[in-house]
Amino acid sequence: MMEVLKMGNGNKEEQKYIKKCKKCKSTLIYTEEDLFPDMEMDLCIKCPVCEEYLLIGLFPKKYKPEKHGIIKNKIGF
Repeated sequence: MMEVLKMGNGNKEEQKYIKKCKKCKSTLIYTEEDLFPDMEMDLCIKCPVCEEYLLIGLFPKKYKPEKHGIIKNKIGF
């Protein structure tokens, strides 16, 4: 039976990740809510621009605004 040694407060800010579409070259920022399994149970996202399915590896690249840039105009998909 599992027991809790110390209660945590959870992650307050949702982690964002970055991925570049190989087909249309769009740079995408996604969260874990955007992930879904494909037919082989690999995690992937769907590019909102060209609708290509992009596989997410074991080590997704974290989005860092100071390094990758800030979203100026959000494109709603």
